[in-house]
Amino acid sequence: QRDAFEISCYDGEKRDLINTRGRLVAACMCTEDGKPLADPETAAVVLGRKSAAIMDRLFEVARRLNGMTRADLKELEGN
Repeated sequence: QRDAFEISCYDGEKRDLINTRGRLVAACMCTEDGKPLADPETAAVVLGRKSAAIMDRLFEVARRLNGMTRADLKELEGN
């Protein structure tokens, strides 16, 4: 699923950063057993309309939980 998200950040040859926060948060919204709470594409659109401050907080939590922080990337570079 992470690979699918990362692939979605590219549109052909260029990066597609439109609503990245909404897309990542939507992809991470799931039940305890991993089932999506909503259709990720629809949820991303709805989330993209929310407060930037709230989305920034949710995005940072999603990044941390998925090992996508700068510290995580630096650790991978060292390995």
